[in-house]
Amino acid sequence: MTINRREMLAALSALGACGCGIRRTSIVPPGLVGQAFEVSGAGATSTMPLYEDCIDVFNKEHKPVRSAKNESRPIPAHVRYSGGGSEAGEKLVKDGRVDFAGSDWPIEAGPAEARFYQIPIVAGAVVLIHNVRFTDRQGKTVMLNLSPNVIAGIHQGKIGTWDDEMISNDNPGVKVPTDKIVPIYRSDGSGTTRVYSTWANAEAKWPSEPGFKIKWPTGTGAAYSSGVAQAVYDTPGALGYVEYRFAVDKGLTWAAVQNRAGQFVRAVPESISAAIPAKFSDDPTALAESLLCSGQKDAYPISFLTWLLVPADHPVGSRRALREFLDMMLGPAQIKAPEWGYVPLPDPLLERARGIVKQI
Repeated sequence: MTINRREMLAALSALGACGCGIRRTSIVPPGLVGQAFEVSGAGATSTMPLYEDCIDVFNKEHKPVRSAKNESRPIPAHVRYSGGGSEAGEKLVKDGRVDFAGSDWPIEAGPAEARFYQIPIVAGAVVLIHNVRFTDRQGKTVMLNLSPNVIAGIHQGKIGTWDDEMISNDNPGVKVPTDKIVPIYRSDGSGTTRVYSTWANAEAKWPSEPGFKIKWPTGTGAAYSSGVAQAVYDTPGALGYVEYRFAVDKGLTWAAVQNRAGQFVRAVPESISAAIPAKFSDDPTALAESLLCSGQKDAYPISFLTWLLVPADHPVGSRRALREFLDMMLGPAQIKAPEWGYVPLPDPLLERARGIVKQI
């Protein structure tokens, strides 16, 4: 997927100027003129392009400038986001070393959860990418179907070649190659792994408990979503899991996965959106799990929400700057999300998220 960065930045700026829910004409106290509040974040790499491009726009609009007393303009602020993976980001924000964290999975219920605002931002999906070609009897390339137990069997080392009978059963009438399957997994602590392993643990005979980082019985590890995508691209016969956007960016092929309704569904914006429940739980973990277990026949099963985690005791000084950045993520960023390969929040969930931001 190719994005014209200049056009995108201009569009975001234009959208911001139109309002879109962003408080960008605050009266700046005289003492803050020429000073910028620093707001730091770290965590999920799956959404880094979205965050980085929004941060570019935000920092330009909130750059400190000389101004008259009580002039109406955005508060001077500078946001930075360093990635590192969901697990690392969650640890950093819990330790008070960053102002917010990005994660593909919310903080589990317990004492720690109560200390954080958990704000859904956009929806995405974990897809099974592969470097092998499947054809019909006429030699035309066709989509690969994978059921949960086949996926689990591959990761357990029980299914080692693409012509295994279980794969053939998922793909009737398809010519399957004899190549050896090379599983590729995330070697770092990853929200993508957390989403993927939570789904597999619920839907298949999975070898381990869900987690940001798990012990894989077989395969080769690669760091970050970009590393897994590159490893699959470079390795004939490889199968890996990445966020949907990375598959699109790399031009890789991804499989249709069998959902709870028994349908093989490929991840596209419409099938990801179909996984978001019309009625959703107030509990972030329950909401996250509901996307994985959707019974909708047209829903892609390994769909998820991305989250920004903000400490409830965030310092007063930079709190306003952080709120204005979050307003951008729940305003113009929603309109532009599809161009980055993400799915915007449906209106009821978007309003819930905006209500959480108002509490910060």
